[in-house]
Amino acid sequence: MSLITNRFHRVAIVLGILFLFISCSSFHVNNSWNLRDPQSLDANIMNTKQWLRKEKSNYKYLQKVLAKELKYYRTRNTNIFQNIQLEMNSIEEVFQLISKSLSKQVKYASVIKKKRNIIIFDEDSGLNKTSDGLFNFKKKKIDLSSKSKKEIKIIEGLISNSVVIIENQKIYNKSISTLISLFKKQGYQLVIIPYQVKEYNTVLKQLMSERKELRPLSEKFDILLSEALFKSGKSNYLERVIQTSEKIIDFNKKMDRFESFVIGLEKTAGKECKGLVYLIKEGKKKKYQEKYSKGLQEYRLMLRESPLLMQSI
Repeated sequence: MSLITNRFHRVAIVLGILFLFISCSSFHVNNSWNLRDPQSLDANIMNTKQWLRKEKSNYKYLQKVLAKELKYYRTRNTNIFQNIQLEMNSIEEVFQLISKSLSKQVKYASVIKKKRNIIIFDEDSGLNKTSDGLFNFKKKKIDLSSKSKKEIKIIEGLISNSVVIIENQKIYNKSISTLISLFKKQGYQLVIIPYQVKEYNTVLKQLMSERKELRPLSEKFDILLSEALFKSGKSNYLERVIQTSEKIIDFNKKMDRFESFVIGLEKTAGKECKGLVYLIKEGKKKKYQEKYSKGLQEYRLMLRESPLLMQSI
């Protein structure tokens, strides 16, 4: 698909969505921001700013990787060359459109705060979230008779800009997925470290939750240890309790180290790979990936063994 055709298709989608929300009385949350009050507007603006800053940073590293691939495929495979270029152009256009719409949202937020006579969020009309998760005007039909032209313009602007932002974020995600698939077909993994580390942290969060559930058992074991130390004389039982305690302490230290490693992994991996994006042959792993895989396996094993050790006393 040519760049011109791609742009035309994108514009058609956005215009179609805008026509629907202006013509209809309700809009789905996933197609526009969920706005209930000025604070929710500020939160959406802040989240979009953070998203833009983070993804622009990721793209800076991605550009360096793709520049080398463009040079390689320019004469070797024009189809791959054009596909890479198409997705890069798409991503850059996404950033431009989101930045433009975000600037408009910031201006609307400023007007709403400064001019108290402008009422956008109220009980009778304006923007509301319904019980079934929809985002609409309170009345079944759009009745803006009580609204001024300026208020109507702001309401429609807030929705239209949020639609543009969300739709372009989807386009961005699709471009990244397309690039990952493109290189996978060539036998390579396109790794974007922040995305990968986010997945690692999701796994870690679940494991840390499971570890937290062991606290009552750990506290009970500590009581048994204290009783054994102060009440029992030298015996095989006391020796077994001490050995178990030492092993539990060792497990906890190792699990703490793994948690710290994963939490700081983006920086560690970025330093090893000299950037936050890289290409690697399928089946190959970087050192930080090998360390993570090994540490994850050990962490899971220690989680299984810890309760068994404490319950054996």
